[in-house]
Amino acid sequence: LFSQIPQNITTTTTDQTKTSASMSGSEADKQYDTSIDAILDTIRNEIKKIRPADPTQYIVEHLGKSKINVPLPDSCKLIVSRTPDALTLKPLTVVVFGASGDLAKKKTFPALFGLYCNGLLPLKNAENGKVSLSILGFARTEYSQEEFHSHIRPLLEKANPAYKCHVDKFLSHVRYVSGESYHDATGFRKLRAALEHHEG
Repeated sequence: LFSQIPQNITTTTTDQTKTSASMSGSEADKQYDTSIDAILDTIRNEIKKIRPADPTQYIVEHLGKSKINVPLPDSCKLIVSRTPDALTLKPLTVVVFGASGDLAKKKTFPALFGLYCNGLLPLKNAENGKVSLSILGFARTEYSQEEFHSHIRPLLEKANPAYKCHVDKFLSHVRYVSGESYHDATGFRKLRAALEHHEG
């Protein structure tokens, strides 16, 4: 991958490092940023040509084979919330119907996990610090909480391998409610009770 980076770009970056001391701070920063942008554009274009199934893993593997020492972000650091405080003032409950099915297991829950890891779901109430997020899975299949977590865990880890360290924390927000059928009032009463328990 990095063999595709034009030599003049890497040379420019090296030469710029040597001469930046004789330039003003803003000029040196601007030239340095331009060189980095050119390198990243080249990498981006090469990845788009190759289209690996997992771009992150592909980059990690090739960084290991290159002479470029690029520090990778620590995805296991504390998740930083990107949601406005106004969205955390009331509890957020996401209800996933058909939670035991393939669509939920392979698509819905991994997508929610991705939002969670990127700080795009409210985690705590801005005023009292209480947990704001609850995800309720509802389906006919009989599962205990532990069984349901085991059911979706492998797909969460597979879809977001860089965030495996956050799976347990995410699952602490996930609850499962079963009903005999989608026409059975008993199951929906259980679901309502779970909603009221979280939202008060």
